[in-house]
Amino acid sequence: MRRAAKIAARYKPKDEEEDVEDDDGEAAAMMCMAGPPSLCMAFKLPDEDECIDEEYITKKKEQRERIIGKLRNLSLNVEQVINRDRNKLFLNISADDSILKEQAQERGIRIPLQEEKYGGAMCMYSDDLNELEVFAENLDGSSELPFTSLIQLEITDRLVRSNPYDAGDDAGGPIDPERLMETPEGEDEDEEPEIIGYFYMHYERDRQKLYVDWPFMWKSPQPLERVRVYFGEKVALFFTFYGFYMTMLWLPALWGLLLFSTQLASHSETQSWENPYMLVYAVCMSIWASLVPQLWKRLEGTRRYEWDTLDFEEQETDTLAFKLHPETLKKKHVDECTDVMDEFYFDEGSLLPPRGRKARVLVSILYIMGLCVVSGCISINIYALCQPLMSQGDTTFGASIVGFLFTVQSEALSVFFRYLLDARMHVENWRTETQQEDAMIMRSAVFKLFTAYFGIFFIAFAANRIPWAPHLRCPGWQCMPVVQGTFSSMMVFSLTYRLLKDKVVPAVVKWARKNNPFGNEALKKKANLKVVQLPMEAQLDMQKPREIVQFYEEIVVQFGYIGMFGFCFPLVGFLALGMHFINLRAVAGTLLHTTQRPPYKCASDIGAWQDVLNIIALMTVVTNAGLCGLTGHAIYFYKPDLSYVDRLWMVAILEHVMLLIKILVDTCISPEPDSAVDVYLVKQNKKIALLDEHGIAEDLAKTA
Repeated sequence: MRRAAKIAARYKPKDEEEDVEDDDGEAAAMMCMAGPPSLCMAFKLPDEDECIDEEYITKKKEQRERIIGKLRNLSLNVEQVINRDRNKLFLNISADDSILKEQAQERGIRIPLQEEKYGGAMCMYSDDLNELEVFAENLDGSSELPFTSLIQLEITDRLVRSNPYDAGDDAGGPIDPERLMETPEGEDEDEEPEIIGYFYMHYERDRQKLYVDWPFMWKSPQPLERVRVYFGEKVALFFTFYGFYMTMLWLPALWGLLLFSTQLASHSETQSWENPYMLVYAVCMSIWASLVPQLWKRLEGTRRYEWDTLDFEEQETDTLAFKLHPETLKKKHVDECTDVMDEFYFDEGSLLPPRGRKARVLVSILYIMGLCVVSGCISINIYALCQPLMSQGDTTFGASIVGFLFTVQSEALSVFFRYLLDARMHVENWRTETQQEDAMIMRSAVFKLFTAYFGIFFIAFAANRIPWAPHLRCPGWQCMPVVQGTFSSMMVFSLTYRLLKDKVVPAVVKWARKNNPFGNEALKKKANLKVVQLPMEAQLDMQKPREIVQFYEEIVVQFGYIGMFGFCFPLVGFLALGMHFINLRAVAGTLLHTTQRPPYKCASDIGAWQDVLNIIALMTVVTNAGLCGLTGHAIYFYKPDLSYVDRLWMVAILEHVMLLIKILVDTCISPEPDSAVDVYLVKQNKKIALLDEHGIAEDLAKTA
């Protein structure tokens, strides 16, 4: 009976004539919109009527009180709210204006100045400047202070993760929400974590405006400045890159359509998909692949000056995970250069002999090399098993099966690799977030690129050239039809998988839940009931935000596919452009509507992904030259009487010409546009003049 009463309390009868003021959920939502930006920490409350273990109930209560006491000792506002089921406790955590100003000045948080009067440069916050009213108003209207909701939440989050000034030795250290959401080590399997959620609350007023102007405005440019204000530079930089990549995709999409039309015209006569225009397409794609990283670096440089993130990496602080890592030395190591005791230290070590961090990096590299060997062996065996399904002039079915199995293998190994990579990053114990992220990118890129491309490389350049494995040779020694069929099917299956995974499956699951005759939705509809849910409760049920670095991975791998093997399936650029045209806005809608608000993260660039793009551009030049002269016969349309040695020379000449073009592109396109630099310098001069006028010194080293 008590359980039924609790379920009934969660729902309210729908009455069209009843005033909506009685709806607790909507009233709480309005309070959330009107209140200050806040963090949310969620606890699971044991059911005192069903749980007979009094010690467990007491233990959980003491854990909650200990955390709440720490938060209040940090002078934070803590509002406690219990949901209608009375099985969850939510803490709304915020900071007073006085605390925000104190922390902003102490840490040197940078705020934009008024653009019309003072140039709009980013300037270190100080109470003196704030009294002069020189800072620009925050764009989301979350406070009378010049701090946006994101800055307020970032300051509050830093406070949550810090120790009170008067904390004693028995304080137990700062609050680490990520650790508290894990099951304690050494406890029973049934032991629950101390907290079940910790996240930034969405600031509804600004989120709703952005939701209207971003995901559904297909013909309008992305509101990147507002994205930066709401999510931070890192998220805004990703969507800048995404939009740039889509713009660059127009070229291979149009070139591919033109080449495919010529292939259709020539195929009826030659029964082959190769024609003279494929060489022209290969050269154009090599130039395109060289342009993408250089033009992006230029646009990235523009954003770096516009958002003033030039010195971000030098101003990063140690992560809490590094400070709490069991292998990090706390006040036990003296710096050899300064003779000052390091507060936190972790030995960089050496590869030979293996010790410190470099020894752990070496182990990670060995793990990745082992997985790459496994992946390569699987790819070769997949091709060997499917090779009997192909014959000269009829390779479509067998090659399609190979492409499908290559795709399945890549996705399956990627899932396993993700768990391994997370574990190795913890073991390597990097000091700053940027260092860890760059290390993660390079390890992920090595594995992903090898897994994605090895199978096609093997068929194109090795299958016919292994003397001890004649059974692996392509039918009739012609590997280009096999490569074309394999790559085409890989792209079709890969794009289909992404569509199913990101769009179709979630939509089907949502529809099934809604229309299940025995599900909660149907029962509520039949009983004319509606859910009364707190905003904190609704956002706790939202998806956890994905790491932005993972979004780059799919795009960069696809960039390699299009640049290196678009020669084999010219429509891939057009299909990719169509998919991204839908996916970009869908990702934006998901980020705003179905995902918890990600924590603030700054970034001055896309990190090691820039190096990966450069490597792929170089691989594109070599691969296109090899496909034209070694795997295919595009060169023969221009020189039909070439011998095998002459063909090798032609491939080498073509490759060196395209490499020369790449070098010219890299040299001629400056990564730092003069116009952005000039505007930046003008803003800085106006800021310096303002500070000199009032005798205020700006200590940029404080910014973190």
